[in-house]
Amino acid sequence: MATTLTGQAGNIKDLLTGIGRDGNYQVVGHILDRETVVYRDAPMVEANNITFHEYTVDNTLPSSSIRRANKRRTFAKGSARMETVALEDRSIVYKVDVEDLKKAPNPQEFLNNEMRRGLQGIAQDFDTQVLYGTGIGDEMEGLAPKLDTLGQFVISGGGSSDLTSMYLVAWDAAAGASMAYPKGSNAGIKMEDKGIVKSITDDGFIEYAVHEVSVAGGLVVKDDRAIGRIANIDVGTPTSTTFDEDDMILLVNQFPAHLRNKIKAYVSRDLKAAIDMRANAKDNAYYTPMVGVFGEAINAIVGVPIMLDEMISQNESAVS
Repeated sequence: MATTLTGQAGNIKDLLTGIGRDGNYQVVGHILDRETVVYRDAPMVEANNITFHEYTVDNTLPSSSIRRANKRRTFAKGSARMETVALEDRSIVYKVDVEDLKKAPNPQEFLNNEMRRGLQGIAQDFDTQVLYGTGIGDEMEGLAPKLDTLGQFVISGGGSSDLTSMYLVAWDAAAGASMAYPKGSNAGIKMEDKGIVKSITDDGFIEYAVHEVSVAGGLVVKDDRAIGRIANIDVGTPTSTTFDEDDMILLVNQFPAHLRNKIKAYVSRDLKAAIDMRANAKDNAYYTPMVGVFGEAINAIVGVPIMLDEMISQNESAVS
């Protein structure tokens, strides 16, 4: 039975964009790529369900009693509670007219580039959700909504405009933060060639080559003390940002000792630039250089690596 498709389809214009005057397929400049390291850094754990993940955390500890001779000891027990995390599922479906695809010098290379665009697009969307997902409806709850009120783990950076945040996360699948992916899936990532799909409409008959890219998962925070935020940082002028290293030192010390050496700090582009400029001052004792897993140079404050994530907004609402 024929399937009717709707939505944007790749066409001959898309093909011609990638073909040079010599008739060969050109290397595509992926100028829309962004660094999305929050999602990349997260340890992945398989959920115990397809659309959600349940886990248990301590709720109360038992109270002790003094032992005395000839006196019965009292019974005591702690309690636990069940938490549920929704697994957000995002996909991009791409279709291209088969007859147009045949005109490409290398059809598979053309489709590979489209899939690469799809992967980058969905990575940016998913990373944004890990940061800002509302937890409403089908969305996961991200870091910002979990850290939306000033307190022990949410500190104000003192700015009033051009606001961004530094997000601190202690990644640890057993005791800190992680990402859960649907049970039985390949880490929540799927790239599927759906083959040739026929479409019959009032305008006639057409065949499409259809591919789908999808990512599913949810942010799991087993211990609320595994995440923190320095909010309200003014980065309108990176050379005079309101970011204060003492705020970070204070916040890091709120994390429990067993998670402290697993913290990473995520910042926007302008805040990363401001921090790097301060680190360049030779008399600044706050900063120490590190080398990342990919050989890149990284600055650290009190041993916490400062990571750039371009999905972090520089136009956040003030947190109070």
